[in-house]
Amino acid sequence: SSEWYKWLVQAWSQYDHRDDLAGISLQRQTLVPQKPKKQIEIVNDHQPFLYHLVGSHGFSPHPTQWQAFMLWIDSIDLDTFDVSTPGLITSDWWRGSDKRNMWTQHLIYFCRQHALYTLYVNLPGSETLAAHMREKGEHYSGGEGQDFDLATSVQMQFPTYLQKYGWDGLWQHNPSLACINPEVNSRCPHDSSKYCRGDINMIWSIGIGRGASLF
Repeated sequence: SSEWYKWLVQAWSQYDHRDDLAGISLQRQTLVPQKPKKQIEIVNDHQPFLYHLVGSHGFSPHPTQWQAFMLWIDSIDLDTFDVSTPGLITSDWWRGSDKRNMWTQHLIYFCRQHALYTLYVNLPGSETLAAHMREKGEHYSGGEGQDFDLATSVQMQFPTYLQKYGWDGLWQHNPSLACINPEVNSRCPHDSSKYCRGDINMIWSIGIGRGASLF
């Protein structure tokens, strides 16, 4: 999308202070990794949200967390260290692949150990800030084409309070926020069927995921 850079800069300006943020992904969220895995999108009125699963396409890591992650990577033996995450389909993928090449599983493990999230936005009309071209390679045989249309217009909305979603794709209710803001509380006191909308330095690793991405 021609809007990806503007959106990303504003997202970091709003959220770079968070200590629970592993990074920001420009891809559209579609996978729920807790077994049995599901191809389901999180629905939250197309607002930015926090999700435990890392999104590797168009991933921009938080510099503090990325530095900590890289220091940890340097401290382990990549050939022998077990980064399995019980209950997540990504562990099965990691065990069945060249373990040194699937960097995302190491970051997923790190995020699980440190309770970190990735910021996403699922835009209206099944559009995205960064599309995967699904060209021939390790994951695709070729010919599938890009996964979503690129957004031509993106609303620059960045709520103060972000909704959080777990490995199961379900909203994680935060009681400490439920009664702070009367406006928020009137919409969503303790009802998980409703959503409490309203709840960097830039290091680039755009394209770090395998496969071509279009922005």
